[in-house]
Amino acid sequence: MAALAVSFAMSVLFLIKDRALRARGGPKLLTRVPSLETVDRIGFQALMWGFPLLTIGIVTGMVYNTELHDRLWTWGFKEVFPVLAWGVFAVLLWARFARGVRGRRSAFLSIAGFGLGLLTLFGMVR
Repeated sequence: MAALAVSFAMSVLFLIKDRALRARGGPKLLTRVPSLETVDRIGFQALMWGFPLLTIGIVTGMVYNTELHDRLWTWGFKEVFPVLAWGVFAVLLWARFARGVRGRRSAFLSIAGFGLGLLTLFGMVR
């Protein structure tokens, strides 16, 4: 999730800087932020590291859950939300590679996927 958190942060930064550039203003602090292309590239690279690690984590969790409960799937928060997040990230990767989607659409999908991943924490608290 750490690599996906970097992707999330870059997506938020991309949207903030994009909005400031469209408004032709914004805080002076944004002048220190790298270009939109660089922020998008860093977010994508973090996603390329985070997605396989998330996949390994989900598979490992399913194996452990099967050993623990004698069932592959128990419909808990810790199972449903990571798989939903994985689906969003899979769609994002497909969209970037097959359709060339970049920028704002990519940032929104990355934020949505990370949000679903964070919902997994509610399963740990419960």
